Amino acid sequence: MSQPSRLSDFIAELRRRRVFRVAAVYAGVAFVLFHAVGATFELFHIPAWVSSLVIILLLFIAEGRLRRVIRVAVVYAGIAFIIIQIIDGSFEVMGIPPWVSRLLIILLGLGFPVAMGLAWAFGRLVISNRALAIMLVIEFLIAFAFGIWGRWGGDGRDRTSLIRTIAVLPLDNLSGDPEQDYFVDGMQEALTAELSKISALRVIGRTSTMSYKANLKPIPEIAAELNVDAVIEGSVFRAGDRVGIVVMLVATRPERNLWTDSYESDLRDILELHDEVAKAIAAEIKVTFSPEEGGPAAPVSVVHPDAVDALYMGHYKKQKFTIKANEEAKDDYLRAISIDSTYADAYAALAGAYFTLSQSLDHIRSIDGFPLVREYATKAIELDPDNIRGHIMLGWVAFLYDLDWALARRYFDKAEELGNYLGDKFFHSALGQYDKAISHGEEDVRRNPLELGKKTAWAEQYISARQFERAIEICRGVLDTDPDFIRAFVVLRAAYQESGMIQEAAGTYQDSAKRAELVLRVRESGKEGYWLTQLEWAIADSLAGYVHPTRFARLYAWLGQNEKALNWLERGLREHDTRIAFEPLGIEYEGLRDHRRFQRLLEKMNYPSR
Repeated sequence: MSQPSRLSDFIAELRRRRVFRVAAVYAGVAFVLFHAVGATFELFHIPAWVSSLVIILLLFIAEGRLRRVIRVAVVYAGIAFIIIQIIDGSFEVMGIPPWVSRLLIILLGLGFPVAMGLAWAFGRLVISNRALAIMLVIEFLIAFAFGIWGRWGGDGRDRTSLIRTIAVLPLDNLSGDPEQDYFVDGMQEALTAELSKISALRVIGRTSTMSYKANLKPIPEIAAELNVDAVIEGSVFRAGDRVGIVVMLVATRPERNLWTDSYESDLRDILELHDEVAKAIAAEIKVTFSPEEGGPAAPVSVVHPDAVDALYMGHYKKQKFTIKANEEAKDDYLRAISIDSTYADAYAALAGAYFTLSQSLDHIRSIDGFPLVREYATKAIELDPDNIRGHIMLGWVAFLYDLDWALARRYFDKAEELGNYLGDKFFHSALGQYDKAISHGEEDVRRNPLELGKKTAWAEQYISARQFERAIEICRGVLDTDPDFIRAFVVLRAAYQESGMIQEAAGTYQDSAKRAELVLRVRESGKEGYWLTQLEWAIADSLAGYVHPTRFARLYAWLGQNEKALNWLERGLREHDTRIAFEPLGIEYEGLRDHRRFQRLLEKMNYPSR
């Protein structure tokens, strides 16, 4: 057959199927729609792309009605909805892994455009409802077969192998006695500490999880706030010197109980109980141990029950982070040691209490407090060479008090090896390792997402790195969460001061009288007025109590009185002012860097070259 003949036959076929008529009608309808919809949308200032989308949708619906596409879509969606309800109600009960339900939903989603395409392509010869139902059932059976294999034919790793972030939620007190709350909280802290030793796990800090003790929320909500794959729930019961714990491992996406077990032991064997529970959880989620973690376990000590009581009571009191609470906690730790002189954790806790009272709360002078930190931390690692807190405390003594940078690094590295310790970020900043300091700060925030102090500590690393805008941004975020968080104001003020934003720094004082005085002095005398006012306050504070020499050194440096600044720095070195390790970092000392006395000071500090 010739080419013209084929073409005429094709045109005749198009006429027979009324293609030209349909095209003319569609062109007319489209013309009317473009003008009617376009004019209306223009009247109401609706964007042109919206009107175009509406026109296309109207044409599609018109054609869809002819080709029965909408009917197919409705039938498909109805059957798919029924299947999804079956999945939701039965798969979890049968223990079928969640990835199977996700697979089926994906198959249903992929099948929808296939069904629509067939309906559109074949017009009135669209696939029947029975054929559509058969297609959906086949999809369901394929996914269900995968589910059966995953649940009973495979090794079940999919249920737990993706758990790499976990949180130990506050445990329930089954005794019914509120006076036993301290013991239950101590069990939670101990379990968190044991799990933190596993390098393959990111364990959320206890400070963040404790917020759910009084404000219990649904598991999915907690998971979203903490960004965890699973949580540990449970309860503790105690009868005399017997203690038991029920532990549940709960996946969070979606929520489902993966594993439950109970343990019981004598209170003397509490350390072995902590170890046993942590290893059982690790085995259930199939984490990979490092060679050190997977090696032969050291013998677990037996502890006097009353010493355990005293230690947990001290931990319970210390949560308040006040001078009074830490003094009372210190007495509890001393009582634990007097009961059981071989209790390494009690010595480490006592070292931590003296560190807090000296460094964080300024209640004890460094020259009086840090030797005691050293004494008790040393005893802790003599009794238990793998005591993490003991190594941490000795690292801080070497860093801040002895200025022995190499020894501090060894202690901090050991703590990181034993328990993923990240508190050495300030040490890395002092060495000029800003990227590592910021990275550790960020990871610390991930592990403690609700602990605002971790966020302000992270901001401090940005100040050391002279990235002031980022530090300010973090502090403002903290204050959005808690407008009264004092440490955020302190760090924000430091960021403003270092970046030369004195007016903004003056506005960070919560004391309205001080704020007004500073704002006035800045308006009258600029930066000099700001720093002179700060100096007057420091002198007044020194008349009432001890003031760190580095505080005066910094103020005189800002005022450009270099000789006085150097005098106070040298005094700080003699008095073991633990802030002096950070002083060379300050932008206020830029004018002193080449001064001979400043260089000699760095030599006495054993300050590493950077």
